[in-house]
Amino acid sequence: MELDAAATDGALVNGDYFALDYVRDRILHVLEAADVASINLALEDLLGAVGEEDFATVAEIVAELRETLAGIEPST
Repeated sequence: MELDAAATDGALVNGDYFALDYVRDRILHVLEAADVASINLALEDLLGAVGEEDFATVAEIVAELRETLAGIEPST
């Protein structure tokens, strides 16, 4: 997504968002509630930036989301 944002390609960034949203829906059931909330908030912010075609903000949010996701483990 960061590459598409750097290329200022709104269609690709929108497609990237759709993919992230879809993957989120597929993994929610194995995550803790706090992690789900954190991901949902990031995706909500990301959707706003995508809609506004604010590519710098898209890149920032995605970088933060990557860090958040790196620290999440599935619940058992």
